[in-house]
Amino acid sequence: KGWWEREKGWYVDISPKRGRVVVFDGEIPHEGLKLEGTKILLKFSVLYGARKFLFSSSPSPPSSSSSPSSSSSFPFSAEKIKNFQQDAMFYVNQKDPKLLAHFILLETNRELLPHLPSAGVMSLMQMMAGGADKETVLLGFRSLWAIPNFYTRSEAILLGETVLKYSADPDPELRRAGIKSAFIFFSDPLYLESLLENHLNDPDPSVKETLLVSLLSLLSTLRSTPSQTRYSPAVVESLREEKVGLALEFVGKNKEEGKAIRELAKRCLLERKHLLLREEL
Repeated sequence: KGWWEREKGWYVDISPKRGRVVVFDGEIPHEGLKLEGTKILLKFSVLYGARKFLFSSSPSPPSSSSSPSSSSSFPFSAEKIKNFQQDAMFYVNQKDPKLLAHFILLETNRELLPHLPSAGVMSLMQMMAGGADKETVLLGFRSLWAIPNFYTRSEAILLGETVLKYSADPDPELRRAGIKSAFIFFSDPLYLESLLENHLNDPDPSVKETLLVSLLSLLSTLRSTPSQTRYSPAVVESLREEKVGLALEFVGKNKEEGKAIRELAKRCLLERKHLLLREEL
C-alpha cells in the first residue's frame, strides 16, 4: 500500500544483477524503472492450487446437474460444485476452448462460475492470446465477463498484456472489448492512465463511448462505496490529476462530438467532482 509514495519509504528497490531472480506475489504493486543500455528480462508467473481442481481429467460427458436447464439454488452443495468442475474439465479436455466458452455462457447458475477450474480459465486465455480470429476473441472475453468477481482470481493478472493488446487493436469492436475488460479485471492506475490517454480522442465514437461508460461506472463505485471498493488509493490519485479533468472537459465542450459522448463526459466530470470533494472531507 502506498508504493507510489516513495518519500514515505513504502517500497523496496531491487538492483539488477546478472543471474538474479526476484519472486513476489503478483498482487503486490511493482514497476520496472528505466535503465541505461539494453534491458533483458525473463518474466513468468506461477499459478498454484489443489491438484484435483487444476488438472482433473474426468472422461465422462457432462452431467445433468449443471446443465443449462438446472434450477437456480444457492449455496451449492459440494457435490454440485464437483459436478460443475467435472463438466468444465470435460470441455477442457476436448481441446476446443470454444466449447468451454459456450458451456460457461449457457450456465444459468452464475454463482457456480467462480468455481471454474484454473485449467479452464487458462484454456480460455490461451485461446484469446494465440492469434485467434475476431469472433473467437470476443467469445473469450464474453465468457470471462460472465464469471462473477473474476478479478479476484490469480489468473486475472496474466490477462494484462492480452487486454492492452486488444485495447489498441485496429478493429474498434476489439478495442471496445479490451477497454471494457481493463475496467472489469484490473485496479492498476497505470492501466487507467493509459486508456484515458489513448482513447479519449479515439477516432471511433463507439470506442470513446465504451471508455466513458466504463469510467463513469468506476467513478460512481468509488464515490458511493469507498469502504467496499477493490480499487487502491492510487486509482483515486490518478483520477485527481488535473489533466484528467481537462481532457473530460474538452470532450464535454467539443461540438464535433456527438451529444451522447458530450453528456457522458459531463457526467464523468460531475462524478469526479463529487469524488474529489468527498476525499477532501
